Amino acid sequence: MALPRSDSFTAGALLLGVLAVLPVRMRAQEQVPERPRLAEYADTNSAAAYYQLGLDRLGADRADVAADAFYWASRLAPGWADPLYARWVALILSRPARLVPYMEGVKSVIESRQVRQVDSLRLRALLLDPFVYEDLDRKLVMQYLTEVVMADLRQRDPTVLRTEVEYEVRLYLKSQEAVEWRAWLAYAERRLGDAVELYAEALKYAPKAEHLYRSRLHVQRGRAYYLAGLRDSAVVELGEAIEELRNRDERVTIRVYESKALLEHSLGVALEKAGDLAGAREAYGRALVEDLAFYPGHVRLGRLLAAAGDTAGARSEYALALDVAPDAAVPRALLANRYYAGGDYHAVVTTLEPLLEQEPYWAEPYLLRGLALERLGDWDGAAAHLAKFLERAEATDGRRAEIAQRLAALRSP
Repeated sequence: MALPRSDSFTAGALLLGVLAVLPVRMRAQEQVPERPRLAEYADTNSAAAYYQLGLDRLGADRADVAADAFYWASRLAPGWADPLYARWVALILSRPARLVPYMEGVKSVIESRQVRQVDSLRLRALLLDPFVYEDLDRKLVMQYLTEVVMADLRQRDPTVLRTEVEYEVRLYLKSQEAVEWRAWLAYAERRLGDAVELYAEALKYAPKAEHLYRSRLHVQRGRAYYLAGLRDSAVVELGEAIEELRNRDERVTIRVYESKALLEHSLGVALEKAGDLAGAREAYGRALVEDLAFYPGHVRLGRLLAAAGDTAGARSEYALALDVAPDAAVPRALLANRYYAGGDYHAVVTTLEPLLEQEPYWAEPYLLRGLALERLGDWDGAAAHLAKFLERAEATDGRRAEIAQRLAALRSP
């Protein structure tokens, strides 16, 4: 039985470096689900509580409920990549009839408006954290392989049992042609050393001319190295991945934009962790050359400048990020923080105003805007914002007592 090689998958199905950068404005296009019910004593302001609920429901094959829980985790913590990635997985699994054609890259499926919106979730996760740990991939891979094997066996015997299908899947995964599937599963199961070795084996058999395929293998090997703490090795693999894409650019006609910006961004993060800040800055700069609208490049450069004490330079980079992605929550929050640190409280207030509308469930912007209003002498405005922070902050937030005291002082005659 021949299963498709995993490089036949759509970019949305685990190809890090080949997604065109989609617009950040996705909230308005999403249908807001009801909040799933948490346990009786759970904190409804906790993103982690909704995330855990999503994992529990995904494990119980309730992908629809899991997707809703992950949605609310992402709304409570817009800077957290994991719920976005997890919701992408849940939404794919929630439509079983679409799973196989989606994973095999059927054009009518992957180019549909609904699927493109689903795929944008994973992209948004990668923009926040290019090394978000994709351990839920195991569920996608095993479900896909099971469905394909079952369909093949039932063509010959409609009465085939599920246990027979599972046996055939295990048998297939032991074959030489399934080496990349084994690498993928090892990565998802946190067996990172095995993943590194298996991706090396897959690369040994990958045709030299298939640059896009080889690039993806290098990317996945680099991600495994990174998450194992071997940042220098991750840098080498990501460099190889970028070089494979460059070779492809030179030899074939590109029909669809293949984004090296995401790969340069990943390389920059790995270089940062390896201590090569100059190399990281160069990588982020190359990402912006590849795509002027790639706002995470500006965010990363801003963080480097802020860490070096260059407040003005950091503000400039965050402002550039907002110029190209005005609805991006993280750079707006970072810019407001830089303004606050510099004492420009009027700028804090105006910068955060759109964010309160875009992310009304996020506690942090209310706190910062409230503190800025307090500095400006707007006691009523400050009190209103600090009260909204307390309404949204987690019960375990260590700042609650201090903010409650400040609020009481603002409201005292």
